[in-house]
Amino acid sequence: YQSGHDKNAFWNGTPVGATSHDTTEGGDLHDVTNAGTQGKQALISGVERDEGTVTLVFDTANAPEALGIRFGAYGIITVATGGSPISKPCRVARVLRKSAVNAAVMVTFDWKSSIT
Repeated sequence: YQSGHDKNAFWNGTPVGATSHDTTEGGDLHDVTNAGTQGKQALISGVERDEGTVTLVFDTANAPEALGIRFGAYGIITVATGGSPISKPCRVARVLRKSAVNAAVMVTFDWKSSIT
């Protein structure tokens, strides 16, 4: 990874040198409103669906593929944004490589929570 970059994103415990990352925690809510709720909506949580994006500077000495970051790969993502770290088992949903003239090659990968 690129030394000096944000060390708050890890793939299977290895820092990836993220320049940015985000996480969305969410899921399904099921309506269980009934006569007992006296006309007030009642919701319960269902399937949890968490996801996020990590962006890093491509480093030929430690390429994302060498870390196992490729489409469909299963691993543990750990990110911290101003608080306690969040670790989630997940799969890599997309890998984007972006380059420009006189600029570093940037790699962005999206992940989605998955227990298998």
